[in-house]
Amino acid sequence: MRVLAFLLLAATAGWGQTCVPTTIDDFKTGQTTSPIVLQTPNTSAIAFQNASGVPGRVREESYSVTTNDFNHPSELAIVRPNSNPNGGALVVSNGVEEFFSLVLIYGTDTRGNPVPLGFQVPANCDRFRVWFDSSVATLSFTFEAYTRNANGSTTGFADGIGMPPVIAGFPGCVDFPFSNFVTNASGVVQNIAHTPVDQIILVLGPGSAVGGSNFAMTKIEVSDNRLPPTGVPCIIANNGK
Repeated sequence: MRVLAFLLLAATAGWGQTCVPTTIDDFKTGQTTSPIVLQTPNTSAIAFQNASGVPGRVREESYSVTTNDFNHPSELAIVRPNSNPNGGALVVSNGVEEFFSLVLIYGTDTRGNPVPLGFQVPANCDRFRVWFDSSVATLSFTFEAYTRNANGSTTGFADGIGMPPVIAGFPGCVDFPFSNFVTNASGVVQNIAHTPVDQIILVLGPGSAVGGSNFAMTKIEVSDNRLPPTGVPCIIANNGK
């Protein structure tokens, strides 16, 4: 009887130490009624969306196009896929020799003013994970998490840098382990899991010399090294190493 009680206690303790994956954004809310379309080189647009369920309840998108030799339209939209009416996705489509930049920000109001999120990472989680439905090319991808310093102000930051070759036509994910996030700012707790995150920024651009990036991002979350039973491939961002 004592052995059974011990095993039950041990199992309960182990269960309590498991990371509970937490969604930051699954693009199911705040979807665009019309896409951002840029065609003229060196143009940009900023959109703010009220999105319930995301930290801070506001999603900011800063989208720009630099070189565009063939004047091909470049498009950004947050949509509900026909194949999954209950889902959502951030979709970017642009052409060859067309170079875009997408900055996705959580931690502002609808005018772009900073609003600290105070987002506490769930216990025992060890990474940010970004899910893609598909991508036709390698992306340049930076993930930044701004945290508070010893005085309570949001000055420190940490980031992970990767060039994930997400396979076209197949779902996949990119992991940014907390251990890759570092900062030289004074008074900042290096471990993201132990200090509130006040702003989250994703920066994406083409990872190819010919441009032409097309991809669909479906979820941003906090997780650990476990993957769904389907065994979807997940690439760890290399932090510039």
